[in-house]
Amino acid sequence: MQKEDLAIIENVEYDVDTTQILKQPDIRLLEKFLDDGTHENMCITYETHNECEKRRMCIRAYLAKSEHKGKYYTSVRGCKLYILKEQN
Repeated sequence: MQKEDLAIIENVEYDVDTTQILKQPDIRLLEKFLDDGTHENMCITYETHNECEKRRMCIRAYLAKSEHKGKYYTSVRGCKLYILKEQN
């Protein structure tokens, strides 16, 4: 195995406070969007495309574990993350 194939781990923590996961500002915006129910979609703009892709994974995981599973999907275009309501 070559050195560049190894993952670099900066820190490991155990028994962390998982309530902080939901404190991300985009998750709070998503919760408000879902609870409100009056809009068909929303768009969040991030500083970089890479950050947008990372946050998309978090939001997709949140949606998959919520009561809204299968009702919304995400799409990334540049630095913009779209959360769109599935059309029935």
